[in-house]
Amino acid sequence: SYTVPTAPVSAITNTSILLNFQDAGIYDRSGINNLDTVGNAQIDTAVKKYGTGSIEFDGSGDLLRNENPNDLALGTGDFTVEFWLNATDVSATQVFFDMRHDSNTNDALTVFVSSGFKFYAGTSSKTIGTISDGTWHHIAIVRDGSTIRSFIDGVAGGTESNTNDLTCDELRIGARWDNGTPMTGFIDDFRITKGVARYTANFTPPTDALPKF
Repeated sequence: SYTVPTAPVSAITNTSILLNFQDAGIYDRSGINNLDTVGNAQIDTAVKKYGTGSIEFDGSGDLLRNENPNDLALGTGDFTVEFWLNATDVSATQVFFDMRHDSNTNDALTVFVSSGFKFYAGTSSKTIGTISDGTWHHIAIVRDGSTIRSFIDGVAGGTESNTNDLTCDELRIGARWDNGTPMTGFIDDFRITKGVARYTANFTPPTDALPKF
């Protein structure tokens, strides 16, 4: 006799295969990375930018996590990180995504709100611009050569000179590296592109769901 599990089982000693089958709604269309849902991060079909749903975070321990990212380190080259964000309380300190594995001394990218909407890439935080509660905004952080530019809805915001070797030992979407300061709201069409600076000046945000290339 035993107590029937009330939550997904974990990979304990001697586990050879573990298929929880609880994450099929949130997956990497590139087919490269595995993402774990933490808390009750889930697809919301009522609030979305494109398609049939977006990822919902309720501000209480919800996040997506990849603790063993496959080659997501941004390195010293060009990159583009972009996503659609609909935050429901931008007055509260919260992190939207984080590539660090501990404190702010790491050379890794994160986007957050704390006395302003900002990005951090291993030097000092830079203000991106202003976002509104309950509104879909296209966010992009782009490195082109030695310049990192930020954009909200295709309009350039804060920039910095940055050639740091940006790491990614872990990836969190919806919270900080230690799962703290979780966000409240929704994210849709999150994409990381390595080696390409997709936006180098003001642009018109995508009007359709992003392709997987």
